Amino acid sequence: MDPLPHYGSSIPAFSTGFIGRDEELFALRRLLGTERLVTITGPGGIGKTRLAVQAATDFRRAFADGVRFVELASLNTAGLLAQAVLDGLGIIEPDRPGHPVEDILVHHLRHKQMLIILDNCEHIVDSCADLAAHLLRNTTQVSIVATSRERLAIPAEHVFTLPPLSTTRNNDPTSIGAALQLFESRAAAVLADFVLTESNRDTVRRICMQLVVCLGFS
Repeated sequence: MDPLPHYGSSIPAFSTGFIGRDEELFALRRLLGTERLVTITGPGGIGKTRLAVQAATDFRRAFADGVRFVELASLNTAGLLAQAVLDGLGIIEPDRPGHPVEDILVHHLRHKQMLIILDNCEHIVDSCADLAAHLLRNTTQVSIVATSRERLAIPAEHVFTLPPLSTTRNNDPTSIGAALQLFESRAAAVLADFVLTESNRDTVRRICMQLVVCLGFS
């Protein structure tokens, strides 16, 4: 069997800081130590990708053959999923007539200890479920984190539902929660002199709470 090159980590870098989600990050890291398939679910914009990437960054040393990130949002054809994953892993494979791409993936991954992030699975969720099940069934040390607006719904899956960031700390209405901190950070990136103050804090809180409603949370 041809060896899979040691690619290390292909985790994407972000130019902005990671704010909040300490409890979720701790819980997700623990799951990665015991579960081989974790699906982070929640509406678009809730922070699924960012949490997956942060957890993988913190946990990547646990995977001897590295972490690979496969972005699926732009994939419009479910039948090309396995090839997209093959490309995302950086595997250059000569044409093998009669050999399904899924089996070629298994050929390369069978003895590897690797974490694969499948990002934005919802529009091809059935194909992602089938491929994840195939990989888990035919490898022993490959783990998968999927991000999706809906679960993959296969037996091996552990669903991790991501809640919205809180606008307060410890339910103190005068405190500044992670949602407000994130708003301040992103606003300051556009308006360098923007800071949260007593005069604008309640307005920002209302904006954040309205966004939570728009995301589908009551």
